[in-house]
Amino acid sequence: RNEKEFSFKLKTIELGELQGEDFECPDWGFTVKGITQQMQIENRLDDTVGVMVTGVRRIRGGSLTGLRRGDIISSVNRSIISGLPEFIKVYREQVASNVEKVILRINRGGSMRLHSLRVEDFKEGEEDEE
Repeated sequence: RNEKEFSFKLKTIELGELQGEDFECPDWGFTVKGITQQMQIENRLDDTVGVMVTGVRRIRGGSLTGLRRGDIISSVNRSIISGLPEFIKVYREQVASNVEKVILRINRGGSMRLHSLRVEDFKEGEEDEE
């Protein structure tokens, strides 16, 4: 650099998995992904807690559920979601118990909000992804 020589010591570290694992929730009309450290960095998230919405299905009449790609789900019907395994467990329990409504706590752009889904809207929904 400017005809000067510099020496550096570098230490490499494993970055970890770049992409999280996808999980489709056909009964609720969306797909989520586990949040990796790389996703945390790229999306400027505080941590890797919760799951990220990666796809949203349109419901009858073509309207959207209100969820958006990039939303972070941190709880489902008051069950805390720390990662994808917990989300899958809670999802399967809720589907097995035939709940009519699901309350999701989501983080969108740094603000927390509650979101309600009526499960019946997805019984005959269209298969289009947003």
